[in-house]
Amino acid sequence: MTSKDILESHLGGPIQLMKYVKLVCDDESEIEGYTKKASEQLFTFLYFKNASQDKYGSILRRLNSQKLLGNEQYPRTIIEAKIC
Repeated sequence: MTSKDILESHLGGPIQLMKYVKLVCDDESEIEGYTKKASEQLFTFLYFKNASQDKYGSILRRLNSQKLLGNEQYPRTIIEAKIC
């Protein structure tokens, strides 16, 4: 069991970022899927934010510069982030 699973079990489900989800999703039937997706992206961001800057700082700077250039390569899931 990962720390993400433990947090979600304490909360009773994924973190609900309803303000963001309502901006992205117009259809009520798709809200659950977007909620899970937004929660996963938040956990991925937190994973990178808490990563060792000595080890991964150059990767994070490269990802940020690529995003500024319009080349979105930022990982959306924790699995993708671990591959980087």
